[in-house]
Amino acid sequence: MDCAYSQEFTAITEKESSSESIQTEDSKKEEIKRSNEPDSEIPCSSTAGHGASDPATESTVSSSSSCCRICQDNGETSEPLETSRCSCKGQLSKVHRSCLIQWVRYKGSNHCEICCGTFRGVSPPANALDGNQLEALETLRQQLVQFQPLSHRKRTALLGFIIFLLLVTGLTGILTFGADREFQRVTGDPYATDHQMKKAHIVFSICLSFLFFAVTLTLGLILLWLFIELFFYIQRRRVLQQAANRMAAELRRRQRAAQGTSL
Repeated sequence: MDCAYSQEFTAITEKESSSESIQTEDSKKEEIKRSNEPDSEIPCSSTAGHGASDPATESTVSSSSSCCRICQDNGETSEPLETSRCSCKGQLSKVHRSCLIQWVRYKGSNHCEICCGTFRGVSPPANALDGNQLEALETLRQQLVQFQPLSHRKRTALLGFIIFLLLVTGLTGILTFGADREFQRVTGDPYATDHQMKKAHIVFSICLSFLFFAVTLTLGLILLWLFIELFFYIQRRRVLQQAANRMAAELRRRQRAAQGTSL
């Protein structure tokens, strides 16, 4: 009897466990089907929840829609937002005046980088260089290059050649001095022959002629180099003076424009 009851209980337990496993598998299949279904079958309540607007998000968007385009501050500071007074419209025209002045000083120009207009009411820095001045400086550099007759390499080569000529001139002077003493000795010797006198005279004449040529070439080359350098130095000074006068006039004009803008 006990064995029969135990067998029946075991059979009932196995049936219940198998039915539970089948139900678990069916529920898993249903979940997989629901996950694979399109969003159109989502309940209306969830769709309405997604479509509802968040007040916090709306306040954030509305506050970020009016902020300074330079510092990106949305009104947390006490300084009010103003227009940049250029050709920009909408949010791009909202700036703090202090931020705009600092940006103009940093950039060195009062031209808007977006609309290429001018920030009216904000003068550029006095020491800034605009496009015209940069072009003038490039023109000045080209003029100075034209008035540079010799490069550093050519100057070095010319200086080396002059030093070589000076050494040759010194050596020729020493030889000429020796030939002169030999010529005086031969002419003072009563037993010297005409051949010895002619030979001493020819050697002395050759040394003296070569010394004269070396001295003339060296001095002429040095003087010519100095003349060329002095001439082009004067031309460079003239060009630099003209450029300085133009820049001083431009600086005075910009200072007067800045004073007129501030008034």
